[in-house]
Amino acid sequence: MVRDYHEDVCTSNEECIKYEYDDSKEKTKCYLSVFAGGGYGSCSDSEIWYGIRRSNTFTVGASLDIDGGRFAKGMLFQLIGSYSGVRSKNEYTLGIWELNTGVMFGFPINNKLKFTVRGGLAFSACFVDGGIDGGLAKGLYGGCGLELPVQKHAVLFNVDYRCIGWGKINVVQATMGYRF
Repeated sequence: MVRDYHEDVCTSNEECIKYEYDDSKEKTKCYLSVFAGGGYGSCSDSEIWYGIRRSNTFTVGASLDIDGGRFAKGMLFQLIGSYSGVRSKNEYTLGIWELNTGVMFGFPINNKLKFTVRGGLAFSACFVDGGIDGGLAKGLYGGCGLELPVQKHAVLFNVDYRCIGWGKINVVQATMGYRF
């Protein structure tokens, strides 16, 4: 209908505005983010964390956020890799490597601030003093946060919850990051 209107009205060589969607301008965008923070973890099975029932944790990681553009307005697909460390009373160093995949939705609060909600699947592997222990555990993650734009980038403030091994390990953490 728009094309027919354009052909009927714009017959001469004059400059006309085209009201057509140009899908060549629509590209998938990828963003890289890095983050660090700390939190609190609990474990219901004393065998998994070598007797640690509760502990403070630290976390570092990175995420790749993929914006689907017009296909999924306001939604990013996420791939998150992180390392969390826990230290036991017996001086064991417990490391948790995670790979999380899910989606994030952004809701503008005002011109500068955006509220985000995210969730998805979590895959974790525990390492004790450098060696793998217990194989791969599956679970869920979810969280919310704020994004503060800084030119074309953003500063991120997030609070996340991870339920690993279907309830055996629960971690609540707060992180601060930067999106490139």
